[in-house]
Amino acid sequence: MLGIGPFANYYFGRSFYASGLFQHYFVNMKDKTFNGTANVNENALYLGGGYMQRLGERTYMQIGAMYNVLYNSNTSIFGGGFVPNVGIVYGL
Repeated sequence: MLGIGPFANYYFGRSFYASGLFQHYFVNMKDKTFNGTANVNENALYLGGGYMQRLGERTYMQIGAMYNVLYNSNTSIFGGGFVPNVGIVYGL
């Protein structure tokens, strides 16, 4: 699976952030259980936000969640639209 796309974060002060991420996924999979293959493309638009905790002078940890607003349980290759996320931000 390969996903590419733009993202943007908006920071409220130094403690909270809102985030948007568009991904286009290229999926090529082989199911060994049922001996089948699939080549699928899928779009995802994740919107969400979270909290930022300062770790150092210019380093923060982000803890948040995003939801794929384009998620359709009938056609998606993913098990759900909700995605938790944790990351490290270093400001130059």
